[in-house]
Amino acid sequence: MLEDSKTKLICTIGPSTYNYEVFKELVKEGMNVARVNGSHATDEEIRAVVSNVNNVNKELNTNVALLFDIAGPKIRTGTFVNGEVTLTKGNYVNIVRENIVGDETKFTINNKSLIDNLKVGDTVYLNDGLLTLKVEEVNNDQVKCLIANDCKIKDRRGVNVPGLFYDVDFLEEKDRIMIKKALENGTTFLALSFVQTKDNILEVKEYVKSLGFEVPKIIAKIESYSALTHIDEILDEVDGIMIARGDLALEVDVEQVPIIQKKFVKKAKMKNKLAIVATEMMGSMISSPRPTRAELTDVCNAVFDMADAVMLSGETTIGQYPVETVRYMKTLCKTSEANPDLMRKVLPYYGEDQIASTIARLANLATEELEAKCIIVPTTTGKTAVLLSTLRPNLKIVATCIDEKTARFLSLAYGVSPIVVNKFDTIEEMIEESKTKTKESLNLSSGDLVIVTGGSNNKDTDLIKIERI
Repeated sequence: MLEDSKTKLICTIGPSTYNYEVFKELVKEGMNVARVNGSHATDEEIRAVVSNVNNVNKELNTNVALLFDIAGPKIRTGTFVNGEVTLTKGNYVNIVRENIVGDETKFTINNKSLIDNLKVGDTVYLNDGLLTLKVEEVNNDQVKCLIANDCKIKDRRGVNVPGLFYDVDFLEEKDRIMIKKALENGTTFLALSFVQTKDNILEVKEYVKSLGFEVPKIIAKIESYSALTHIDEILDEVDGIMIARGDLALEVDVEQVPIIQKKFVKKAKMKNKLAIVATEMMGSMISSPRPTRAELTDVCNAVFDMADAVMLSGETTIGQYPVETVRYMKTLCKTSEANPDLMRKVLPYYGEDQIASTIARLANLATEELEAKCIIVPTTTGKTAVLLSTLRPNLKIVATCIDEKTARFLSLAYGVSPIVVNKFDTIEEMIEESKTKTKESLNLSSGDLVIVTGGSNNKDTDLIKIERI
């Protein structure tokens, strides 16, 4: 079962989609990756998602992948009297070092280092930016803030300070526990929240190795000011990035978010890394059967920006129309892909592997010169398939993989349809097995032309062939 849309779709799974039949409908409509939100998921909920992924892949012969989103070192408020207080514009409230139950005059936070780094004139956003505070006085034990607008605030709401770099332990105990659960459940991807520098990525890799697991594919969520300034070194250590526009819009001037999306998707593609665009893409469909006109445009622009994937959050966790949302999003992606002249194509950086990069460019050129049906890429790591994907050929890329791990990784790469095949011993076996599986999956006819790339030693890409089915 090969998906129609080249742009991949990540769905966060929650109460609206734990049911297996609903989950299966998401896959039929085009979901490629199931996301577990590590900030909220219980053990029972994790088991439900993992079971659904395994069952649907077996029943529908798909390669739906698992992505565990690790909460990371997000700064949050403490608790409040009765769980909620109302802060009034023009009054003052203190952020205090002491662990207290907050009220209308003071509250604490989980990371005290923020108090050490705040200065007079800073803006502090609470509760996803719904409440704005202005820092007016700072001392060792508390920070006095002017309340800029009326707002109710509940326990453990998020805290953001635009442009501030603060010292924080990246891997908290809760994150270590969730990473271990993700590895034990065979996750393909780890998405890391609030990455600031490459050291955060290296810390996670070392922790995974210390547990005796192979490091999964790493996605860095770009949602902090520090990540913006360290993006090149971060890209060198990860398999992809996610433009997480929610917290990002609280860390930078909000009008910069669309510019950052375009620039950083381009940066990722130039380094042959996966790029995901996330947050409020179809948010109105949590309660509406149709998206807004702005949401339609937002999804299309992500495709034109060359994102590999777009992501749904609340729409598929608590939304009333999760299946319909996926259907709309896939239709939008396919409509955008039908206009390749509007894509902001980039020339990727090929690094030291000049042979593989040359093969990829030749294969892409062949798609423009020949009436071929697809590009077949036998692959053990997925690297060549991702390289070809970045070039955005006008044909489907069929990646034949000898293991599920690589196939599920490529479920997130634009335009790549992964198929698991038998292990082969010779180049001739590799090509024939790949052609046979591709013919079955794409319903090709005898005599159809296909372009085949691969490695003559089953490892390094060094050949391109024009073959007939």
